Amino acid sequence: MHPPPAILPQQRKEWFCRLFQWYSRRLLLKNFNAVRIEPASDKVLESLDTHEGPTMLLLNHQSWWDPILSAALARQFSPGRQVFAPMDRVMVKQFAFMRRLGIFGVDLDDPSAYKGMVQYATDLARHHPRPSFWITPQGRFVDVRAPLELRPGAAAIAGRLHKYAAPPRVVCLAVEYPFWDDRKPELLLLARPCPTPPRPTTSLWHREMSRTLAEAMHELSKLAIARKPKALDILFGRGASGVNPVYDTILRITGRQTAISTQDSRAEPSP
Repeated sequence: MHPPPAILPQQRKEWFCRLFQWYSRRLLLKNFNAVRIEPASDKVLESLDTHEGPTMLLLNHQSWWDPILSAALARQFSPGRQVFAPMDRVMVKQFAFMRRLGIFGVDLDDPSAYKGMVQYATDLARHHPRPSFWITPQGRFVDVRAPLELRPGAAAIAGRLHKYAAPPRVVCLAVEYPFWDDRKPELLLLARPCPTPPRPTTSLWHREMSRTLAEAMHELSKLAIARKPKALDILFGRGASGVNPVYDTILRITGRQTAISTQDSRAEPSP
């Protein structure tokens, strides 16, 4: 399998992927109060592993944490899949170990890179029986409040997979990293299936992907603004807010709560 000139090929190693996925989960547990997921999203993400044909996960791209999160989610929801992902070729060359995770480099300044990426992803689907492509189609870090603009590469890959394999299962995942009531941030997830368009063209796939991801991000933003942990399930983490482990222990011993009160002081008292 010879990659196009504009592509830096992946060198996926299963043992390294498993090790990195384990390490990624530990990083999330250490640095976030909890990874919380909207209740209906579990089954949506589980379908990435059970679908017969190739699958794709599209997520908004706002943080250094996105690849770490993806690795942990792959372990949780796609253990039977070989996950591949495109990334800026410059970054892949700088962090060469990523190639062992199934990440391949795309030269964003090369006009031939677009077709090369689609061709390379199609070749991967031909040579691997259960591929899954995890893509941040914005192509760069973008704040969640900015208008959503997707590059056409993911849509082109989906359209091409129809010709050479079974129709792909496409899932859009909205991600946010807000601070709530703990010194550590929360990590919030909401996944929605992307409908297969009536004709598998790049333009129609692009329209469905843009609409589905935008709607998922809007739904998740409302949950983030509401700051109600009970509205989401805990995927990883302790999920309890506090001040400091030592001081929290003192508060518990003396019968006081460790969580910071978020009750609105302007609310009317109950009769």
